[in-house]
Amino acid sequence: MDPVRLFSETFSVDYSVAAYLVGALSSVPVAYLHRFIRSPALRHVYAAVSGVLLSLISFTPDVLLHFVLAAAFTLVAMRTQRSICGLVTFIGTFAHLIACHVIFMSDDARRTGRVDFTGTLTIVAIKLTSLAMDYQDGLKALKEEAKRAKDGEAINGEAINGEAINGEAINGEAINGEAINGERPTGEKAEGEKAEGARSAAAARKAAEKRARVIKGMPSAGEFLGYLFCCGQHLLGPWFDYQAYDEWTNRRGVWSPAVRAPSLIPPFLRVLLQGALAAAVFLLIAPLLDLTLATDPVLFFALPFARRVLLVFHATLVTRWRCYIVWSIAEAAMVAGGLGFSGWVAAPKAAAAPAPAAAAASAATCADTTAADGTAAPPAAPPTAAAATAAAAACDTSKEGAAGEDAADEHEGKENHNRSGEVAEAAKSGDRAMMGEVVNNQRAGTVLSHANGAAVTGEEKKRVNTTPNPAPAAAPAAAPAATVAPSADSAPVCPPTMGRQVALWDRARNVNILGMELASTGADVAKNWNISFSTWLRIYVYERLESASKKNALFNLLFTFFISAISHGLNPGDLIGFGHWALMIAGSRVIYRWTKPLPKGSLALRAASVLHFLYVLFCINYAGFGFSVMTFQHTMQAYRGLCYYGTILPLAIIMAGNFIRAPRPRGSKKSIKTE
Repeated sequence: MDPVRLFSETFSVDYSVAAYLVGALSSVPVAYLHRFIRSPALRHVYAAVSGVLLSLISFTPDVLLHFVLAAAFTLVAMRTQRSICGLVTFIGTFAHLIACHVIFMSDDARRTGRVDFTGTLTIVAIKLTSLAMDYQDGLKALKEEAKRAKDGEAINGEAINGEAINGEAINGEAINGEAINGERPTGEKAEGEKAEGARSAAAARKAAEKRARVIKGMPSAGEFLGYLFCCGQHLLGPWFDYQAYDEWTNRRGVWSPAVRAPSLIPPFLRVLLQGALAAAVFLLIAPLLDLTLATDPVLFFALPFARRVLLVFHATLVTRWRCYIVWSIAEAAMVAGGLGFSGWVAAPKAAAAPAPAAAAASAATCADTTAADGTAAPPAAPPTAAAATAAAAACDTSKEGAAGEDAADEHEGKENHNRSGEVAEAAKSGDRAMMGEVVNNQRAGTVLSHANGAAVTGEEKKRVNTTPNPAPAAAPAAAPAATVAPSADSAPVCPPTMGRQVALWDRARNVNILGMELASTGADVAKNWNISFSTWLRIYVYERLESASKKNALFNLLFTFFISAISHGLNPGDLIGFGHWALMIAGSRVIYRWTKPLPKGSLALRAASVLHFLYVLFCINYAGFGFSVMTFQHTMQAYRGLCYYGTILPLAIIMAGNFIRAPRPRGSKKSIKTE
């Protein structure tokens, strides 16, 4: 008997759903077997062939032609138009995706409980787009290197243009906000300098991340197809960049044999428990939902207002927990294959150690949801850390210790995972702009650089910032090697002072369930929901728009949400929901600005935090209802029944933010001069 049909009859689901789940569940053992293949070339072949076979199990054979068509288009663009291949691929793959949404009526499939291939085609499209854009950036990097070499600049030297870049001084000015021209700024001036320093640091981190992602050479056919299909992980996601796949396949960086391999058992058991919990909650709440109460206007408006609100909350909750199940399966496959591993981080001290889940959540990649002007970068899909980004940038999860808190309005936790190969390359080449991100505190005997991630508390960061860095000339030789993620020819050195270390598995994580359900700000929603797609949107859409025009922050945010919306389908419910999601984020940013100057621990701040949490809770469920009913009529009917509170409230807060300014902290006009 057909195993897919047996699965369908056993669990009483549609055949298309059963086929999709069988293919997705099969990706877990398929990814695990990848660990035992010794040859890198065979690993590429295995990843590509197994992914194609799982595609045939999950969908009909003609669906594979759409994947091949998108891949062929990208290859042609990369071969013939490298300087613009990223933009060409973005336009071509998304045009193809939209056409498939229209032709194959993906919205009808969702409404009738079936699964079509457009969701997987979305993952294929964002993979191809990121690959082409990184390859396009590689050409720019090669041109810049050639120009520097031609101009006679010291690429392998200790300084570029005579400026020290290791964080101590540039043109005689201190970077860390300690002193500028012999003056210690306080109050308003100190805040301005601190914010400017935070923006400069954020720009430096983004530049380092971009350098770590660039692809300078054209991938081979095996590498290209292996990354695209990767043991069936294109079926569910999550997205990861090509450099992570290349290092994983060739056993470099954090996967190098010289690096201590982590145990799969704890993270895999955690994912299984998470998936079982998600399935149990979904099976508990889904049968209790009767959407006819929301779609029938007579029945809906006959309900009391409070009952209508609860009905909308219930529908959105069912949609979220359905996604939690799927993403748990995807995370299990990434963990089983080892691709979800991000590196080793120093375990926090016992006195201040957070719960393991909290430590993983704070160290997990958080899409840098706040731009330099405080605009939260968008999440991906309806009501959602894992961006594998450049090596050895310190994370500051402490709200008090992060300078970025004063520049970024809403982002309460920052971390950037930098790839180890970039650290080794920077150490060898003397690229001090990169090495400025690698914090080397030799006095304390602490190495705060980790492959793909390091969690640094606010106290640690303050201590490091007050400790002088080693002399510039000795930095490449004296700096200890990164704890993880060495280059291919650089073995890691783990100093004895590092203490106990824990493995970080955040690359596979696409959702933080607890963080999402208890989100208290718009930034919390963005960094905990559909994390990989949020990261892709931030890197390849939002930040590129921001670099072109920083003044149109709201437009950049809305356009990014528009891209996210059309990637999920063209039904009006999705478009309306994403629009309201953007409004919620913008309103939350204003609330954060208002509450930031309030004294910590004060009753006013606590009350404001509760109100902020309620604002996010009600607005996110209001916006998410469109993803449940999908039609314009039913979405607007529900909004009318809720008195449009989720539309009026964010707009009122955004407009009020133009007139009501946050109170200034005490002593903001004082300035103390010191020699």
